Amino acid sequence: MAALPVENFAEFQDVINRSEPTIIYFFDENGGPGPELEHLLNGAAGVAAFFADIDQCHIERDARKLPQTVLYKGGEELGDADGGDMDMFFELCERAQSEA
Repeated sequence: MAALPVENFAEFQDVINRSEPTIIYFFDENGGPGPELEHLLNGAAGVAAFFADIDQCHIERDARKLPQTVLYKGGEELGDADGGDMDMFFELCERAQSEA
């Protein structure tokens, strides 16, 4: 399943509160998306995946850690991978699949 965009804060709330494991890739206008987004767009997560521009959606994240990939389930943040750490990114995807 290819990653889908998160368009606004309300949609973000819906996405993180899903009962299924869900991956969200966060970026901002300053850093832009990294290689992780391409993998998610190609279905690499193996679970529902989304991407969000924090500036557009008014989502509060530490801008120093962007881009960042985060695994959520039922509103809880289960893990994250900072941008560029591809090993951790793929571990997060594997964990998401095992949580499914």
